[in-house]
Amino acid sequence: MDPVTITASVMAILAPYVKKGAQELVGAAAEATYQKAKQLLTTLKQKWSGDSKATRVVEDFEQKPAVYLTVLEDTLKTKLVEDQDFAAELQRLVGQMGPTIDATVVAKGGDKAIAVRGGGAVTGGHITATVDATNVKESVGVDITGNIGPTSKD
Repeated sequence: MDPVTITASVMAILAPYVKKGAQELVGAAAEATYQKAKQLLTTLKQKWSGDSKATRVVEDFEQKPAVYLTVLEDTLKTKLVEDQDFAAELQRLVGQMGPTIDATVVAKGGDKAIAVRGGGAVTGGHITATVDATNVKESVGVDITGNIGPTSKD
C-alpha cells in the first residue's frame, strides 16, 4: 500500500478527534474508536521521539485537532515516503484495528428505523448504533445477516 493510502487510513481513524474531541468521544460510547486513535497517536510519538518537530505536530494535534489535522496529515505523508518500514508497520496496525461504524438515526414517525444494516459478516472492528425513534413501529440498532467477529473452522 502506498504512503498516501496509509495516511488516509490513519487520518480516518484520527478524524473523530476533530469531530468531538477525545473526551466527548469517550462519552459518546465510542471507546473503541478512541482507543484506536490513542494507539495510533502513541505509535507516532514513539516513532518520532527523536524528531522534535514531528513530535510537536502530534502534540499540537492532540491539543487542537481541527487546527492541526492538515499539518499532521502532511507530516505523516512525508515521513511514510521516507520510511517504508514504518509505512508497513502502520498499515499492519490499521489492518488489525478493523473498521469502526458509528451510526445515529433520529426518526419521527414511520414504520421502521434502522441505524446499521449489513448483508454479510463483520470480521472485526466496532459498531456503535443509536436509534432515537418517536412514533415509529419498529426500531433496530444493528441488523447484520451473518457472523460478527472472526469465524472458526473448528
